[in-house]
Amino acid sequence: GWMGSSLDWSNVRAKAKETTRVCSFDRAGYGWSDSGPFPRTSFQSVTEVERMLARSEEYVWGAGGRPRNGTFVYAGHSMSGFQMRIFADRNPTLVSGLLMADAVNPDYVVGAGYGNRYPAAVNFLGYLGSWVLAPTIMSLSTSLFPSIMGVADKPSPDLELEHWPYQYAYILSRSRWFETSAEEWVSWPSNAAAVLDCKSLGANATLGDLPTTVLVAEKSAAFNSYVETEELGELSSDSAVVLLEDAEHGFIFDDRYRALIVDELNKLIDRALKRL
Repeated sequence: GWMGSSLDWSNVRAKAKETTRVCSFDRAGYGWSDSGPFPRTSFQSVTEVERMLARSEEYVWGAGGRPRNGTFVYAGHSMSGFQMRIFADRNPTLVSGLLMADAVNPDYVVGAGYGNRYPAAVNFLGYLGSWVLAPTIMSLSTSLFPSIMGVADKPSPDLELEHWPYQYAYILSRSRWFETSAEEWVSWPSNAAAVLDCKSLGANATLGDLPTTVLVAEKSAAFNSYVETEELGELSSDSAVVLLEDAEHGFIFDDRYRALIVDELNKLIDRALKRL
């Protein structure tokens, strides 16, 4: 989601890989990824995901335009719901299912005017963080935890669960994190509008029968209420909406919900396999 990285899914990924093949990635400017071109639009993010998959050779196009190595079930949290829907719109033969973890409803964002509030101030804070806070965090972290910070400069499955606080410290110490966060916040209205402008995702369109699961945090108040998030379940004729009682917006970090998330992911994969 917004300001997030692949570390956000560490707990879920560790459990999910017991039953399926899992790949996580950092959007440009976050985690261990290099900075990407500004503005950070949803279309730009999706283009980068497409290039990443092509270069990784995770799929090879077969006869009839179908990926020979299998399709993808795309999971995302919060603002990543924008990119997921655009990716599915642009690559229908690559996507066999969507898992939206408290995804933000673009209709609500456009109406509420997120990102239109104090854009100059937000950008200033982003640059302030890049040139003042980031070096300070790096200096303190390196001084206090030299042995850990020395190996936190790259993602590692062996480190992520035990030493994730230090990896977060490393991520926050990189100047691009602050700049990217500020830029994405200012771009919220255009990113949300981009979803609604997709040819098959407009105001009266749906995802067809694409298997979709929407995980809804009951106490989410980050961007829209759980009622607006539940409405995303209406996008597909093959959808499941699961309300997580007492859950906050960041429930993907919470160990209490890890088993439930993975269980719903496995159910989604089963539905997707039946559709293929």
